[in-house]
Amino acid sequence: MDHIDLPLFSYAQQASIPIDVPEGIYDLGFNGPKSLYFITSPEAKALKIGIATNPHKRMYDMQVANPTELILHVVIRRASQYEKILHNILTARGFHLRGEWFSIEALTPAWEMMQSFSAVNHTISAHL
Repeated sequence: MDHIDLPLFSYAQQASIPIDVPEGIYDLGFNGPKSLYFITSPEAKALKIGIATNPHKRMYDMQVANPTELILHVVIRRASQYEKILHNILTARGFHLRGEWFSIEALTPAWEMMQSFSAVNHTISAHL
């Protein structure tokens, strides 16, 4: 597969996202087959939580079909097994909008849940 040269992230400050989650690619010590990603649409005030082998390509494909700017905010390597858990918890908390989309206010709780799921919280390393 060809390399797609995209910036890793657009910065939350530029998009006025009201959250305090560090942008980056994280390894939280999981061993799933795919990466979990958080993509935000600041204009729509929405968060997509999904899984992909290549989150950057997924972001590119979504952006091509979306008229508003999307931001690949967080990628958590090998954490695909947590996608449905996050969906269920965030839906139960009233954040669900449609499909895999949630209110943008769910970004901080989703990130906090992923940290709590990590077996080794102290070994989180960001690779920006």
